[in-house]
Amino acid sequence: MNSILVVDDDQIVAQSIKKVVTKTLECQVELAHSGQEAIEKLQTESFDVVLLDIRLDDASGMDLLKDFKLRAPQAEVIMMTAYATIEDAIEAVKLGAFDFITKPFENIDVVPIAIKKAVEHREMVKRLSNAEKDLKDKYGFENIIGTSPEMQRVFRTVRDVANSDATILIEGASGTGKELVARAVHFNSARSERAFLACNCSSLSESLIESELFGHVKGAFTSAFSDKRGLFEAANHGTLFLDEIGEIPQTTQVRLLRALQEGEIIPVGSSEVRRVDVRIIAATNKELDKLVEQGKFREDLYYRINVINISMPPLRERKGDIDLLVMHFIKKYNERNSKQIEGIDRATMQLLYNYSWPGNVRELENAIERAVILEKGITLSTAVLPTNLLKSTGQMFDPKKAGSGDYLTYKEAKREAVLKLTRGYIDTLLTTTKGNITKAAAIAGMERSNFKKLMNQSAIDASPYRSLANEEEYSAANKKVKAREVSENQRGVV
Repeated sequence: MNSILVVDDDQIVAQSIKKVVTKTLECQVELAHSGQEAIEKLQTESFDVVLLDIRLDDASGMDLLKDFKLRAPQAEVIMMTAYATIEDAIEAVKLGAFDFITKPFENIDVVPIAIKKAVEHREMVKRLSNAEKDLKDKYGFENIIGTSPEMQRVFRTVRDVANSDATILIEGASGTGKELVARAVHFNSARSERAFLACNCSSLSESLIESELFGHVKGAFTSAFSDKRGLFEAANHGTLFLDEIGEIPQTTQVRLLRALQEGEIIPVGSSEVRRVDVRIIAATNKELDKLVEQGKFREDLYYRINVINISMPPLRERKGDIDLLVMHFIKKYNERNSKQIEGIDRATMQLLYNYSWPGNVRELENAIERAVILEKGITLSTAVLPTNLLKSTGQMFDPKKAGSGDYLTYKEAKREAVLKLTRGYIDTLLTTTKGNITKAAAIAGMERSNFKKLMNQSAIDASPYRSLANEEEYSAANKKVKAREVSENQRGVV
């Protein structure tokens, strides 16, 4: 029930207002017959709407209006006066009044109508505020899941650059969360109150992309029946996310470069230059530097968008985050589907770790959504995982020949299954031993020569495992050296 405060030193008028308002609206009405009494009530109670007489015996209504907006900014204030002037109305609105009505009332119903409008406006403001909070909560740093070193590097970069206006290029395979990071940058920046608009450049034809980005004027082309504002103008003072920027045609790249360098755009079919202030965050799943070498992407545009570079690691390189992501998605889809899944069994989680995740986090999310919907118990099991995942991890063998509908013979199927198992086994041992064949053979309980023969049959080379180990050791050693230098500098050691 909404709470209304009527502030009027004329007790008869105040009582009349209370009577008609309580009769017309479902609300609670309290009265204050002086400015002091009104202030005391505001100190101890919360009101949705305040009706305030502009002239009171002990105070100026305008001064009280200022005071009220400081003490209770959420309350809508409606000014009432028998001495209405345009100047007073303008001043009241400037000070934060929602409405301004004159006494004596031609029809007493104008009061509940004004209150109803004020309540509706307050509810709308509250909804918008909640929606904005939900967006910030949804796209806050804490909602980018990951404790792995790879993701921690991403978090540090995002925090460091969020409040700048620098152009950002986010690189990474599809499904790694590029747009989520772009939104996190926006909603934690000084532009968060303004628009965040996204454009998937690969989904637009060459003839449409310029109109989408820069707008067009009526008659610019056959179907241009009216003027259209482009995304640059719509995102003015906000952020524009250009996904798959490598797909932009070269003719459009020239206009995009001008928009970035000069902050100027020209709508299609127009000669009018329009100024825009837009932060650009671009993303790509392609290697833009190679497209530059091939002449498919402008070098000057590449360097202009690549001021800050954020590289999103594929899920296969941050498998330590899988358990966190799984529990996050279980919670999310429990809520959406009114389920009560409590967790995932160990065998199923191991399968998720063993899978290569070509579709990255998006593929994992889809797999968990499916599993939550299909699971009949309270713990996710292998049975509810997608078929392609089970096949890939060897839990479901496909007896058909690759690229055809013909079935393998039992002997062929057995050979393929053994080969898949052998490759996975060798990969695990070489990863564990960092490419040391002697140690891997010892773990396998085999002679080194027999283990090496098995590697050759499986077309596995130990070199990449050793290179990775050397990189990790170098990185760890480098960190220790830097840490020692910092420590020595802090102690005054040169």
